[in-house]
Amino acid sequence: MSQVENPVAVTCWSTIGVWGTQTPRCEKLREVIHCRNCSIYWDAGREVFDRIIPDGYLDQWTKTLAGVPEERSKDTQSIIYFRLGGEWFSLSSSHFVEVSQIKSAHKIPHRSSGFITGLVNVGGSIRPCFSLSDLLCVANSDEKVQVKNGIYQRYLVVKINEEDFVFPVDEVGGVYRYASSELKQVPSTVEKDKASLLLGVLEIDGNNVACIDAQKLSQAFEGLANE
Repeated sequence: MSQVENPVAVTCWSTIGVWGTQTPRCEKLREVIHCRNCSIYWDAGREVFDRIIPDGYLDQWTKTLAGVPEERSKDTQSIIYFRLGGEWFSLSSSHFVEVSQIKSAHKIPHRSSGFITGLVNVGGSIRPCFSLSDLLCVANSDEKVQVKNGIYQRYLVVKINEEDFVFPVDEVGGVYRYASSELKQVPSTVEKDKASLLLGVLEIDGNNVACIDAQKLSQAFEGLANE
């Protein structure tokens, strides 16, 4: 293979522009409209495949692709962590179904419990919306501050034991994979009712993230729904 140099092909679209709105305007653009329709642009693309392979390039990639992939420890687990007020919590990522925008919740007649905020339409299905903040005794955060910083509330839809549950959170942090050795015990200062729903605590980006026991959370939500 030979390496062909064409300085026009290398520079014309980057100096004149693919739409030809700059001055001076490429004369060819009157006919082809956009550089992708131009033969010079096509030839430059073909030259990529005609370039000479650097010495050692094939050997380097052969060794890389033939190497044994690093095994991921079977002792790790994946979670999605989120914020309620000023506190961070998480659930196993295997339970997550959807992250949805906040919508108006329709009040349920004769339902006085603050743990269920109403009924919401998520993904075309009507589901009861639970207040995880109230269940975990977390104070509500200031929504105006969140919006100003580009952080918005979201509905999380999780599936536990084939049942879907919806609850709002103030921020979704992301996905995190951890080893069981990273999980610390729940501090003794945490309220007993809250601690009973937790598996332990992780430190993620300088924040203490409480890991929620999905099975116990499901039992708590089902108990609230049946009240």
